[in-house]
Amino acid sequence: MFPERAERAVESCMTDTRYEQRLAEALEAYGLDPRASVRPLRGGTANVSFVVDAREQLIVTFCVDLTLERAERLAMLLEHVRRHGLPTNRLLRSRAGEL
Repeated sequence: MFPERAERAVESCMTDTRYEQRLAEALEAYGLDPRASVRPLRGGTANVSFVVDAREQLIVTFCVDLTLERAERLAMLLEHVRRHGLPTNRLLRSRAGEL
């Protein structure tokens, strides 16, 4: 996808009210306070991300053009990199133990 088209797609997702429901579901699944302050994180071209101010500040990211299989591989890669001491995002597991 061309960067400008991807940016427009992400922008439209950020204003899509369906993300409010998805965010509420994510907060519940990961045991986060549903009353936490949430705001869009702008500037991405491939994902839709939100800053969540809960017990600690977190980023909730929805992969727009990523299949579940690719998202799972990315999560495994990030965990591998982190286990080897390199700085990267820390992934949270859901209450069910899923990434």
